[in-house]
Amino acid sequence: MKRGVHGVVAALMCVAVMCAPIVSALGGMPNMPPRAADREVEQLAINAAVVEMPPTSFVIMGNVTYENGTPVLNPSVSVRNIGTSEDIAVRTSADSSLYIAVTDSEHVRANDTLLINGSDSSTSNANETAREVTEDHMESGGFTHDIVLKTPQPDITVRKIALKTAGYVNEENVYAVEVKNTGSADASEFDVSFMIDSDVVGVRTISSLRAGESAEVEFSWTPSEADAYVICAYADVNDDVEESDETNNMLTRTSVIIKRDEWAQFHYDEAHIGFSPAEMGGDKFEIAWSQNIGAIASTSVAVADGKVFAYSGPSGFGGEEDTKLHCFDLETGDELWNVTLMPAEWGSWSSPAYHDGKVFTATGKDTRCYNASTGELIWVFHHPTEEASCNGGPVIADGKVITNDWQGRHYYCLDEETGELLWTFEETNTGSWGTAYAQGTPAYAEVDGLKVFYLTTWIYPGGNIYCVNASTGEVIWHQTTPLDTCGSPAVADVGGCKMVFVTTYNFYGDGDLYALNASTGDVIWHQSIMRTDSTPSVAYGNVYVAGGCTGYSDIRTYCFNATTGDLIWETPVELGIGGWTQSVAVADGKVFVGKPGEWFDYAGIYALDAFTGNVLWNSSEGGASPAVAVAGDDAFVLTIGNGTVYAFRSVPKADLTVESVRTPERLRAEVTNEIKATVANIGASDASGLNVSLAVDGTIVDVVRVDSLPAGENRTVKLLWTPPEEGNFTLNVTVDVHDEVEEINETNNSLVEDVTVLPKLTVTVDVRIEGRNDTIWTGTLTFSNSTIITDDGIYYLNEPTALGALDEANKTAGFGYKVSAYPWGLYVYEVAGEAASGYDGWMYRVNFIMPWAGASEYTLSDGDSVLWYYGSWTTKPLNITIDRTVTHVGENITVTVTAYNDTSAQFEPVENASVYADNCTYFTDASGNATFSFSTVGNYTIYAAKGSWKDYVRSEKRIVTVLSEHVESYGSKVIRRRHVIFAHEALGEPDETGALMLENATIVIKFDKNIRQCDKVSVWARRMMIFRPKMYVDVSSDGVTWTNIGSVTCNSFRWQRYDFMCDENNVQYIRIRKPGSWHRPKMMGLDAVYAEGFN
Repeated sequence: MKRGVHGVVAALMCVAVMCAPIVSALGGMPNMPPRAADREVEQLAINAAVVEMPPTSFVIMGNVTYENGTPVLNPSVSVRNIGTSEDIAVRTSADSSLYIAVTDSEHVRANDTLLINGSDSSTSNANETAREVTEDHMESGGFTHDIVLKTPQPDITVRKIALKTAGYVNEENVYAVEVKNTGSADASEFDVSFMIDSDVVGVRTISSLRAGESAEVEFSWTPSEADAYVICAYADVNDDVEESDETNNMLTRTSVIIKRDEWAQFHYDEAHIGFSPAEMGGDKFEIAWSQNIGAIASTSVAVADGKVFAYSGPSGFGGEEDTKLHCFDLETGDELWNVTLMPAEWGSWSSPAYHDGKVFTATGKDTRCYNASTGELIWVFHHPTEEASCNGGPVIADGKVITNDWQGRHYYCLDEETGELLWTFEETNTGSWGTAYAQGTPAYAEVDGLKVFYLTTWIYPGGNIYCVNASTGEVIWHQTTPLDTCGSPAVADVGGCKMVFVTTYNFYGDGDLYALNASTGDVIWHQSIMRTDSTPSVAYGNVYVAGGCTGYSDIRTYCFNATTGDLIWETPVELGIGGWTQSVAVADGKVFVGKPGEWFDYAGIYALDAFTGNVLWNSSEGGASPAVAVAGDDAFVLTIGNGTVYAFRSVPKADLTVESVRTPERLRAEVTNEIKATVANIGASDASGLNVSLAVDGTIVDVVRVDSLPAGENRTVKLLWTPPEEGNFTLNVTVDVHDEVEEINETNNSLVEDVTVLPKLTVTVDVRIEGRNDTIWTGTLTFSNSTIITDDGIYYLNEPTALGALDEANKTAGFGYKVSAYPWGLYVYEVAGEAASGYDGWMYRVNFIMPWAGASEYTLSDGDSVLWYYGSWTTKPLNITIDRTVTHVGENITVTVTAYNDTSAQFEPVENASVYADNCTYFTDASGNATFSFSTVGNYTIYAAKGSWKDYVRSEKRIVTVLSEHVESYGSKVIRRRHVIFAHEALGEPDETGALMLENATIVIKFDKNIRQCDKVSVWARRMMIFRPKMYVDVSSDGVTWTNIGSVTCNSFRWQRYDFMCDENNVQYIRIRKPGSWHRPKMMGLDAVYAEGFN
């Protein structure tokens, strides 16, 4: 006993010495000097050991520091005896790093294990150690144990990435990245980068971030395609901050971008405008698919990313069915997945909502978030009041989800990514029954630069509309209505003024439609309508709303001017279209609205003209608040009725348009011009029996009939026009000119083009056509345009072309040719019975050059030489030149043969080419020359060839005339005369006597020999009177066709020889004409005529 006492005393003395510096901090004797305090502690210890302390005391103490030696002030330390599960009291001080734990031998014994845990203010920075108690510890009355903690460091993490906007394609979208410092030290400046599909779209700088705090940065991005994207936020991307954990700086997830023609949330979007920009493709609809799932009556669907989301479960206030969320493929109706939800209560007809790849539900006492692709639960929020939501579903906007608990009187604002409760709105007002209900689906908008939600509550009787700050839930304005605002609000911009539209329900009469100023809540206008919970739709400057309760009021659908509230139209009562649980959908000039059935259900759907209210179409299926969405080429109307989800697809219609009008490169006057117009059917239904017209300056000049045009296809038609003159004109091509086809769009049927017409082009060209074995035709042609008949039609060429030259030659010679039309142009595949084979066939050249254009497209110039030939792409055309084309017997001529080289664009000599001169053959030397002579008089055909038609194209055929010795010929016979006397005196050789030619005289004389090559003609004549006569001299081979070789005036009264140079062949006759009259006869004497040349 004495030893134990002394041990305790010694231990407490030790504690006193160690603790002296912090005695005052622990509450003892703060005013005593240190030595006095030591003595006092020692005395207290002795007194305690003798009088108050237990027989054996036990003390654990030590310092808490960081690894770098810095003391941890006011540490958090716990000591637990693992064996007994007892906690030992520990004392610390705000100004000290020391801790002390005091107990006794009744609570601590040898071989016990003590668990000692120390930490700083951050619970994440802790050190836990197990110490075994030894006999020595018991004898010494305790032990010391220092605790070393990690040195404080920041730890930057990306907590979430929230899409703050709707997520539409081709629009700017904003992503908010929340970064948190989960470490134990503040972070200095660092950058946050944001990536989409590995591409960096932005970097933001956070100047500092205190430990435990968060910061948010935003990034903007405009996606070009609706698709799923991998988004990634990376904090401290440049490793500027030294952290306790460098591996948790990145967050990656998938973000889904959708199109505006989908129906993602209740009544289309977060503003509930009920209007979609979808083009419906027509006025008539048919069931594309249906799914009987026991869908909850009066509910609507959400449609996004090609998926349809719908509830099944009990309808009205009865039924024990499970409540489920179903996901269907929009195009096929196949069910992709389903999940079981909290049971819907109170007959709720709320709708699911979609955003950024997630679908949100509010049924029963839960609000949930699921992965829209898989149905995997992401988070769940359980209503704190244990009250169920009713009618109002979730709305998603600005990274937040708003949901209600109906008679719990609350709207809850949740974090979209985590489900964390951000703020709560409670309706504190009550009605005559002491009740209040938070029932609607709130609407979201940005007004005057502030993001707000609009909430509705009803208190029976009476309604409330609240505008609250989206970030805090703080009320900005509050408006009341005498009747119950049981429905959901819609927010829309009307003529530059943001307006809120709400309806009221009256249990005993008519309800209302209100238009409020979105900034102030002031009532702009209101109209009395059938009682309703309907959410209005806003489109085309109008407001559309349904109302009425079967058995209690009429059923109607209304259209009001959104600015003034004036009624534009309403449906007839006898149609019974509308209903108090009906929120209509508007798209493409149509209003889709249901017809009520039994017990919250619907018994049909109608499409009304949005501007007149006229019924365009109806079906006896579906009807509950419709949704509109587009998938691929189809537009769908989705609605629920009799437990079935129906997807109606528009009955296809044609949509005809003129895609292009192609004119010739140069339009020409006075010839037929071919105008090619491509008309297309861009609709979803085939078209038949349509006319395409061509109008010029408002006058139709041609119409072509198209028997059929399937959907998605086009046709090119040829329209003909012959401009009467050159100038500027306006062409208008119209498809379905007589409105014979019912179309989606009747305003896109024409295409107008201004054109210039040039004068007609006429050319004279030489044409040669070479077959495989011989020349088919050669000659000179003059033409302006062509009409080409092919195997499948007629083509009009408005200019003289190479193909037109072939056609003109065929008109002259009739050798025949065949043409086929291909997409790239017209192709000549046969001439004169010689058909193309494989890659060999009919080619053409102009001036020996092979043009890079089709023969129907190559416009000729005056004087061109056109060569058509059967050959291959490598066949070279031969050309010959002859040093003279008139020669004499025994006189040499030289023929030079060359071939056109397409590569060098030069004529190159051809060696060993065959030169044919009628029945004789000569060969060229290395220079391409062949020299030879003729032994007999005559005309000889000369041409060259080498190899086969695959190698060379034979040359043109030239005529060489071979003459004999020089010959002379005098007039031998008078063939015809007029006003000539003594004509016989003009025959024979000159003898100074002759014929007398009176006024306006003519004489024709035949020479005694035919001159094959005439060089000169001579006439001996004299002037007979004062007036000088003039004579005209003509020559001929047959006395019928004449060639004038000159004229001369006779000045001399003496006989004189007049010579006329002549370069004509086969001269046999001479004609002399002398003008004159009876009063001025200009008489002339004619002695002799003479011709000379070669035969």
